[in-house]
Amino acid sequence: MDTGTLPESFSPQLDSGSSETDTELSVVDMVQVLLRFKWVCIGTFTVVVGLAVAYAFTATPMYKAETILAPQRGAPQGLGSMISQFGGSLSGLAGLVGMGGAGSRNSKLTRGEALTSLTSNANIQGFIESQNLLPVLFENLWDADKGEWTVESPADIPTLSDGYDLFRNKLLKVSEDPITGIVNLSIEWKDPDLAADWANALVARLNESLREKVMLESDKTIDFLNQELERTKVVELRQAIFFMIEQQIGDKTSARVQDEYAFKIINPAIAPDPDKFVSPDRTLIIGGGIMVGLLGGIIMAFMAYAFMHLRSEFRARSAGNTA
Repeated sequence: MDTGTLPESFSPQLDSGSSETDTELSVVDMVQVLLRFKWVCIGTFTVVVGLAVAYAFTATPMYKAETILAPQRGAPQGLGSMISQFGGSLSGLAGLVGMGGAGSRNSKLTRGEALTSLTSNANIQGFIESQNLLPVLFENLWDADKGEWTVESPADIPTLSDGYDLFRNKLLKVSEDPITGIVNLSIEWKDPDLAADWANALVARLNESLREKVMLESDKTIDFLNQELERTKVVELRQAIFFMIEQQIGDKTSARVQDEYAFKIINPAIAPDPDKFVSPDRTLIIGGGIMVGLLGGIIMAFMAYAFMHLRSEFRARSAGNTA
């Protein structure tokens, strides 16, 4: 078959004298174009779908490990009424030691503090450093045999800040139910066991760091309140300070005995099965490949038709000029 000539039944003639109506392809003409260049359509479709299938089955699977958490910390109860009773003196003292305000509001702020700390630079960078995760996160730049980076310049060596950006923006997802305060934390990684270990270890690290922080702050606060206790002779104010000291001792004791201090782990992260990966979505990729292949095949067929038409027109004009 001579692909350089067009079927005589084709109606469009793109010469200089044709009107706009004459240059339009009818539905029959479009079908004829697709039939004439069916192998272009089939070839394009096959290539696109083949690439989609190849990617769907060769792309590195990513697994999601999830853990469900509940905030643990709350504010001291019963202090608000005392502050109202004694006014400015106790209010100022409570503010200095961080115990002012209503209990429910403080509880919400404390919950927000724990959630913010969970995704903070300090917590994530400290976690990456303690677990030595930079070579794992940037394994394409790491030579495991030599134990060194394969970059050309020392400036290209990944830093903890680079690790934080990758871990926080690509791997870690944290969401909170605004009503119950329940927190869902998930990590996506190509190794399901590592994803689960990282999710559990990240929460454990935060719990431990906040426990230590609270115990240290309680010790400082108790020392300060004991100093204030020695300075005042007002019986009612001394009773209030005793109460505040009691609250601090309670906080310290709670932190000492509770491993899950900031977040209680309702459901720890478990490594998903090897066939339960979250990406690539093979169905979506192959389905998208089929749609793109069909559209691409049609476009390529009409591009081939346009090229053949222009070539025929060029030949006709060349023959006319020669005659």
